[in-house]
Amino acid sequence: MLGKLVDLLYPPSPYCSICGEHYTKWDQPPVCRYCWEEVIKIREPVCRICGKPLGLTHKGTICTQCQRHTYHFKKNCALGAYDGALREILHLLKYKNKKQLAVPLGELLAERVTEQPWSTAVQAIIPVPLHWQRYGQRGYNQAALLAQEIGRLLHITVCEDVLYRYKRTRPQSKVIHDQRFQNVRNAFRVKNKQKVFQKTLLLVDDIYTTGMTLNECAGVLKAAGSDSIYSATVAIGC
Repeated sequence: MLGKLVDLLYPPSPYCSICGEHYTKWDQPPVCRYCWEEVIKIREPVCRICGKPLGLTHKGTICTQCQRHTYHFKKNCALGAYDGALREILHLLKYKNKKQLAVPLGELLAERVTEQPWSTAVQAIIPVPLHWQRYGQRGYNQAALLAQEIGRLLHITVCEDVLYRYKRTRPQSKVIHDQRFQNVRNAFRVKNKQKVFQKTLLLVDDIYTTGMTLNECAGVLKAAGSDSIYSATVAIGC
């Protein structure tokens, strides 16, 4: 009822939030189908740890960055590169209150997860949490919205009361690469440990850049007794 009243008082724009073209009856606002078609999905070969595309001339199955680091999660999979239309769509989801975009993005990411050989082993989904102050400013956690859609489609329990952000950190996008590990160090804690004890988990977030946030989350979950931990992100910085 409230949603209908808001739409009546503030009618949704008849134009795509990205390209500005007028919607047709086949479009699902706030993004037209042509902009969705511009989303570039990641194709093989990809790094077997982080999921970033490997160049055709790259030797081996692990990217240069992953060769230099050890991660607490086993593997990340991503829908597409953090560029172009996908970047614009994520910006709308995170910063422009376009929460409805979590549904189609979640559907696409769920499809990507099912392509992974480990997908059937996942017993619970954990969204990467926001600090309570940032949650209060934004009003929602985009990672949780994505996780809910994936959980609904794959019939996997989503646990939002396990992992929490103990320390408020600067957004990783505002921190230079060499300082990102330190920025999120000791930022997360675990409660209700029995929900993840000896379980295979799937961490969900919107963007993977260096993997430091996911790695810190996976580390505290492993310390709490979790078994294998995988991750899935909508986009990945390439």
